[in-house]
Amino acid sequence: MLTVWLLCSIFLALVAEVILGNVGLRVPLFMLAAFYVTVVHGWRRPLAWLLLLGTCLDLAYGRSFPASLLAMPAVLPLAMFWRRHGDCRHAAAQALAGAAVGLLAALAAVLALVLPGARWDGALGGEVILMLAEGALGGGLVLPLLCLGLDAVAEAMVFDRYQQVRHGR
Repeated sequence: MLTVWLLCSIFLALVAEVILGNVGLRVPLFMLAAFYVTVVHGWRRPLAWLLLLGTCLDLAYGRSFPASLLAMPAVLPLAMFWRRHGDCRHAAAQALAGAAVGLLAALAAVLALVLPGARWDGALGGEVILMLAEGALGGGLVLPLLCLGLDAVAEAMVFDRYQQVRHGR
């Protein structure tokens, strides 16, 4: 049942990110959900689902370079670090972690934009700054809300919650 919960929460974050992306908002919901499930359950259990759904996200955006798979090796160690040393109880600390995850996801998206054609011009600089700012701001605002929502559902289903994570596990 826990695997179904992980798959559903990650998949819904992916769908919400694609929907928001189609209206022009770059909110890294998939990477934030990956951060959440990795902090709560470790990296081994959700890894295969994260890689599979990250590939689906890149295909949905039509990326020729897999930005989600590029961001995953940066986000998962951050989540494991946060699991051991971070503060999972306060919204300000969650916002800081969310901003870091959003920045990493936006950086991967920038690399996916620049690397395939290896093109860079002056007009792209403003777009890159906007992408990084949107990623960091979106991650910082959304992760505390995502933690509240997913924790409420996890509590109802009697699963581990983000706010119950103890340091050193």
